[in-house]
Amino acid sequence: MSELTKRTNGKKRAAKRKEEKMVESPPSSENEMSVSENESESERDQQMEADDHTQNIDVEFEAFPPEENDFHGLKQLLLRPFVTLHVDVSDMSDLIISQKDMGSTIKIVDDEEDNVYGIVTILHMDRYKERPCIKELNKELLGKCKCKETTSKMELIFNNKRVGYFINERFINLPDQLAPPFHNSIKSEFDQAIKQDKTNDIDYLLFVSKTMRPTKAVPMKEGTSTQQETEKGKKKKTKHVNEMREENEVDYTNFEEEIYFKASELSFSYCVTQATGFAHAGGWDFVDQPMNTYRTVFLVPKHKWKDILKEISG
Repeated sequence: MSELTKRTNGKKRAAKRKEEKMVESPPSSENEMSVSENESESERDQQMEADDHTQNIDVEFEAFPPEENDFHGLKQLLLRPFVTLHVDVSDMSDLIISQKDMGSTIKIVDDEEDNVYGIVTILHMDRYKERPCIKELNKELLGKCKCKETTSKMELIFNNKRVGYFINERFINLPDQLAPPFHNSIKSEFDQAIKQDKTNDIDYLLFVSKTMRPTKAVPMKEGTSTQQETEKGKKKKTKHVNEMREENEVDYTNFEEEIYFKASELSFSYCVTQATGFAHAGGWDFVDQPMNTYRTVFLVPKHKWKDILKEISG
């Protein structure tokens, strides 16, 4: 999908896209489980039963400019990257909505409830440096990094370079195919903003990414350099059911953020499992297993953006 639909006051500005969305249908009476006879069934059997009530339906996603009605939906999405951080998500939601020509929300066409399923936008941290949410974000992130060298470098960039906070949040079960058009769109909008006013330009993109690592992995030190920890993980593999999976491998909730991360100049991660609980990863390639949850913070030089988008779209 190379293009997306973006509506302003009901008018379309690009092509549409249809995707399949998994929804659960109510169980029929003949398929309902008997509590007395099935209490001892394994979790896998229960999951198989649940899958019997799942069906595919076509839904059409479109991009919409953020608007006032999106306030509560945006707040809920922003709580995810900021778990354990004291950041005013209400102020940040207002700021996102105020940017009339920047950013897109992900919605389902003709959804009566008008729910927000995702948001992709950029906040210019230097331009909005007096906003409470930006002040708090700056302070909280520097406080989470326990590596002195990384903290010093990040603080130097925050104070002397132009940084754009890249917000890339969406529901976990949305198709990955939505990522390329939304990321291409925000790049186009940002380029247009620079043409109109060169002060809109930035030097770095800042990400606060949702990541996971197997609980069997060597615990990542709080606030340490993510690149260093990842390199350590490449040298050691598990000896049990996940022997094909690198012990310290990092999983990204949004696949495209791993591509951004590979182009990052510096980064660190901190664990949030105590606040979120364990996550679970599984699929055809490895057995479902509990994962510790992290937030991975990294800075990407803006001049690498174009090449990153090529890889995401590839």
